[in-house]
Amino acid sequence: MGRAESLEGKMSAQDPSDLWSTSDGEAELLQDLGWYHGNLTRHAAEALLLSNGCDGSYLLRDSNERTGLYSLSVRAKDSVKHFHVEYTGYSFKFGFNEFSSLKDFVKHFANQPLIGSETGTLIVLKHPYPRKVEEPCIYESVRVHTAMQTGRTESDLVPTAPSVSG
Repeated sequence: MGRAESLEGKMSAQDPSDLWSTSDGEAELLQDLGWYHGNLTRHAAEALLLSNGCDGSYLLRDSNERTGLYSLSVRAKDSVKHFHVEYTGYSFKFGFNEFSSLKDFVKHFANQPLIGSETGTLIVLKHPYPRKVEEPCIYESVRVHTAMQTGRTESDLVPTAPSVSG
């Protein structure tokens, strides 16, 4: 992957984790992007994508390297690759592409782009991994409940530690 060079110039006074500006001056919140996971760590991103994602699942998260740098974490078969997305203060760069608004960036991903990594792996970005995932109901309903007379009391339910012989 060719990492884009940083643009010379001032960073915007806006906090990039809160806001990216559009070319028409309207602000769009990064927080509103459903697949932006904020300060999720690299390891947590890998665990999420490997356990719940599928080939081509991806998410955007803050990079721990510096402010204004983000990481796109993508599942590629049985591994996760990480790519930099850089916020320059007025646009952001991904590989050799530069986008002037969050909307343009998202449109790019909606077209399922192909990424080639340094290792030669080709990855199609297919499935944005949502920040909020509905947990499936994994509880069973109690259909029958009865008690048998055993002569045990509540205190019998508290486990006791085995004695240590000296």
